[in-house]
Amino acid sequence: MSIKLLRTVLSGFCAALLLSAVTGCDSSARPQAKAERDTIKAIQEKAAGGDTVAMVKLGRMFLSDEDEVEINYAEALKWFESAAAKGSAEALAYCGYVLYHGGNGVEMDKPKALSYYKAAAEKGDRLGQLFYGQCLLDDGNRTAALAWLEKSAEQGQLTAQLALGDLYYGQNSGADSAGAVKWYKRAADQECPAAMNNLAYLWAEQGKELDKALVWAGKAVSMEPENGAFADTLGWVLFKKGQYNEAQGRLAEAAKLNPGDVNILDHLGEISLKLGKKTEAAEYWKRAIEQSADQEFKDKIQQKLNSLKK
Repeated sequence: MSIKLLRTVLSGFCAALLLSAVTGCDSSARPQAKAERDTIKAIQEKAAGGDTVAMVKLGRMFLSDEDEVEINYAEALKWFESAAAKGSAEALAYCGYVLYHGGNGVEMDKPKALSYYKAAAEKGDRLGQLFYGQCLLDDGNRTAALAWLEKSAEQGQLTAQLALGDLYYGQNSGADSAGAVKWYKRAADQECPAAMNNLAYLWAEQGKELDKALVWAGKAVSMEPENGAFADTLGWVLFKKGQYNEAQGRLAEAAKLNPGDVNILDHLGEISLKLGKKTEAAEYWKRAIEQSADQEFKDKIQQKLNSLKK
């Protein structure tokens, strides 16, 4: 399955997205070094003077090495706790993040982290709602988790939107996937290539909205041309549209990018069969079986191989 339906499901919080959500980092249009140092100095002065916004900004700087300060979770936590004491809901969420993960000078304390997440979430902070929802999901409380993730997503939190798309798609397994479409679309509208890919793949699997799926899949590939899963999705959409030769080219490219991906091999088998190349299709499917550890998947592919003999 090419859907970045997390070939990791909710740890399916993309790491890069999560770090971006936490640090507030944007690698584009970075300021010059001297100007950046001046900015850091100004933020430090404001934080020392009791400015809660500056405290949170300074704490975030210590979570990342992109602001010319060394990563130091203890220093970050100090500023976050100071801002939280002044009523900052955002700071509560960051306190939870630091304590939940620990390291870099801070001892992990998940129970305390959870209390911070809950307090931030209840105060309406979208990052707190995201993290609290994730913790509830990890504990098996899906209903409550979805409620908090949706609160975060409604406020535009991209990671929550992508996670909800994954969760609803997994829950519905191709049945009524309106929830998945809704949240993938919201995230795709925020220029998230993983959401574009997932939305396109979902529609391709259902045989719906194929023209729109082609647009989204193409955009995802243009944003991440070295992503084999995205190339596979584009090829699969083309297959569903009946453009078999073009689909085969895209899937061959995907296989070069992700040579061990059994889903791509399966798709190549399907296209080869449509093009009348039964021997080639059989070879792809045999390779997929050899390289897969998933018995259910292997049984499904074996059925395809058996059908070739009829």
